[in-house]
Amino acid sequence: MTHTVVATPAPAKTRASAPRLDLDKKIDLLCALCQIQKPEHRRIDRVLHPFSGQMFGFHPGKVLNCLIDYVLPNAQNQQKQLNLEQQAKLYSLHWFSDWRQGILTARSTGPNGAEPLLDEKVMMFLNEYRTVPMAAGLPRRKVVWTKALAPRTAQRKNGGTYELHGFRLMEKLAPLWWPSKDPKTKPLQLGDTAKQDLEKLHWFPQWHRDGEQRRVVAHMRKVVTKEQKLDLLVQHYNLNLDGTPRSKPSWNDIIPVPHTAVRDSIGTVVSVWEFKPATFLDDLVDNWVVSGRPGVTLTDKQKRMLEELPWVKDWLRAVFTGRERRRVLRGVDSSDSESDLPSSKRSKPSSTDRSVASASSSSVSSPSIASEWSNPPTEGVVTCA
Repeated sequence: MTHTVVATPAPAKTRASAPRLDLDKKIDLLCALCQIQKPEHRRIDRVLHPFSGQMFGFHPGKVLNCLIDYVLPNAQNQQKQLNLEQQAKLYSLHWFSDWRQGILTARSTGPNGAEPLLDEKVMMFLNEYRTVPMAAGLPRRKVVWTKALAPRTAQRKNGGTYELHGFRLMEKLAPLWWPSKDPKTKPLQLGDTAKQDLEKLHWFPQWHRDGEQRRVVAHMRKVVTKEQKLDLLVQHYNLNLDGTPRSKPSWNDIIPVPHTAVRDSIGTVVSVWEFKPATFLDDLVDNWVVSGRPGVTLTDKQKRMLEELPWVKDWLRAVFTGRERRRVLRGVDSSDSESDLPSSKRSKPSSTDRSVASASSSSVSSPSIASEWSNPPTEGVVTCA
């Protein structure tokens, strides 16, 4: 019997990791990149490594999280120490003291603490939001719950006051009516009486109906795959029958997508899902931004497929030119633009406005666009997949 000897493949060459940053360098980069506002925990900035001179991903949010033990004692009442120069740099950031105070407040939860327990919050909520402004002509007109349940100053049992964010509290309580299907998720604990009192509020049925509808739509976004949505874009926004190019989707465009009927908990049967291509594009735009955080991630092949559509390059050029223009008008440093804001707080309704988040702190990735762009962004080179 003959045996074939196969050579063991050589290990792939890997790029040497950059030297670890010491605390001084981390603080220097944090202060340089985050002058305007506190960074999000998952934010990544591509910067030159101070030791190797190579580009690397710096995580200012994670660095900030590591600094907690340097500015507050832990559960064992132990605290790491910063030297005077490090303290001066950090506290020169206008948001740093508020950030530290926020953590300290969150730790002091209880009847006599700065932060009330959940049961007390619910009692205050029942008193403050027994009536809320509702849109006329319900159920036709939609209630903007962020406004209807806007923050109010509530009286606490200990005699103090507390700024109660009604919308946030109801979002936190939502699992009482829509429990998580993940067995690892700890169920929310609240007395039955409090839950029944909430359900008796005059506006609760409308809030519950809206919540049901949002969850049906969210479910359908998962049923209709990313690939199906991309195919719809190519099918409806490529060329006309006479070969002339079509325009990009408008915010009023809706494409009905038939699907298997889904029955929600209030008995509504949904047989057609309304695909809004402009909203989908808004989730895609940061795929062309280095270190961007797109709502829907595309492969290089999918990016190239979209770039073949006649309007895509002009659309990207308009988006990023608009971002740069607003950054200059605001006089905001590129590293501290709307990239720190959650998507729910970004500008609306246009794709140019809502996708401001990452562009001014990152480079756009598109060589074909860069070669045609007369005034490329000053932050980096535009390259395409």
